[in-house]
Amino acid sequence: MKFSVSILAGAAALFSAANASVVTNGDFETGDTSGFDVAGCGGAITMTEDPVCGFANVIDPSPFITVQQNGENDFLQLDSGLGTQIVLGQVIQSLEITADANILSFDAGVLDILPGLGNEAFPDFLLVSVRTEMGDSRPIFLIDNLLNFIAADNSLNPSLTSPSDGFFDTGVVADLSSLVGMSIFLEINLNSVLDGNRTLFALDNFALTGDGVSEVPIPAPMALFATGLFLLRRVSSRRTL
Repeated sequence: MKFSVSILAGAAALFSAANASVVTNGDFETGDTSGFDVAGCGGAITMTEDPVCGFANVIDPSPFITVQQNGENDFLQLDSGLGTQIVLGQVIQSLEITADANILSFDAGVLDILPGLGNEAFPDFLLVSVRTEMGDSRPIFLIDNLLNFIAADNSLNPSLTSPSDGFFDTGVVADLSSLVGMSIFLEINLNSVLDGNRTLFALDNFALTGDGVSEVPIPAPMALFATGLFLLRRVSSRRTL
């Protein structure tokens, strides 16, 4: 009977996990940016209209936004470049926020700060935010090459926590429960402003979870299965009396 109960617990957990809204490839273990739209935008003489960049010069983002490895762990690396090319890099994924998938968490860090070719005094920075389909953008977290770690928009209650992987500087958690029922865009913006530095940022382990087990209902077939096991246990108990 203990074996049957174990099967029920495992099956319920699998069913809940299978039906939760999750971030596609949030740990980048595919070795690439599958599940995300990636774009690079910059200033130049020739400007074009781009769905991600807007009215800007479109730049190949592949030298700047890559998936790298730390041991056997893959992570997203964002390279601000030498200070003369990329101005904005974007990594975007569309998500559905539900009652059992409304707590966003991820790890972030600065890997290295190297000399660049720019000469402006403004820092490179990385911004993680969410944007609704109506265009309402809400910043969650900002990190720059001055090693400032800032939890942003108070409406999402972002906070800095211990990273799930010690390779990173910080973990970040944000409460998206005010967006339940909405389709949103998870946006990662890399900003390079010709500051004379080349900054390597890192992100990993994006996940959406619920804010309580009680909010994840057991589906009807599972409930019937549980009832059957309960009755079977009662019958077995009577036979042993």
